[in-house]
Amino acid sequence: MLANVESDSHKLMPLVLAGQPELAARLSDPSLRQLKQRIALRCFVDPLSLQETGAYVSARIRAAGGEAVRLFTREAVMLIHERSHGIPRTINVICDNALLTGMALGRRPVSKNVVFEVCRDFDLRQAGTPRSRPQQAPPAGPFSASGPATSVGEQRHGDQVDAGDPSVDQESGVDALRRVLRE
Repeated sequence: MLANVESDSHKLMPLVLAGQPELAARLSDPSLRQLKQRIALRCFVDPLSLQETGAYVSARIRAAGGEAVRLFTREAVMLIHERSHGIPRTINVICDNALLTGMALGRRPVSKNVVFEVCRDFDLRQAGTPRSRPQQAPPAGPFSASGPATSVGEQRHGDQVDAGDPSVDQESGVDALRRVLRE
């Protein structure tokens, strides 16, 4: 919170400055020294852990009247956490678009592959992954929401999954949405 703005006789209003983690770095700029000195209180919200991400997604789905276990696989939530870096706003973007893409592709629950496609479309990478390196799709296969990941009938040739495998997403999420919107 920035110092209260006040007149000689009374306080006019308190000012609150909220922002992303980059704001702290920006406030460290020597040209903003006087502004930084006027900040009376600083609070930070750490990124969510994997467990907290799962609970957050579940709570939001329950608030909307759904059941999380029926909408996302466990592996999908793990990838959502990985690519969002635990930031709630990014978690929301990934989940919203993964649900929309999953609906367009007829995938229920939303699998890790659908989440991967959304993350690729939004250029959300693993921490430390450079932009110039192309992303490879994760291994395809049906995933159980309550059990370990399994892959059925997957045949790998080098780094590519066999296109004859029916579990592989043949159509990108963006293409599927365009197709649904045209219909």
